[in-house]
Amino acid sequence: YYDEWQKISNANDDKVNEIGRLYADDPVMRDRLLKLQAEAYAKDVENYIKAFVPLLINSPLEILCSTTFPLPSYSY
Repeated sequence: YYDEWQKISNANDDKVNEIGRLYADDPVMRDRLLKLQAEAYAKDVENYIKAFVPLLINSPLEILCSTTFPLPSYSY
């Protein structure tokens, strides 16, 4: 079972490997396609973050992390 982040990451890895394999003899095309894939992956990551952050903000973990605790005082 993979979560959505792992699916995005694995799909990118598969595409990068496929591009490398299919265009091993054409470095110009390979580099062009790898650049396009990197841009597509960056967009996928951006969309994932946009979808995930609102869920995180509303989670109990966020409430716990936003609670302030007094710092210990030290005397020297």
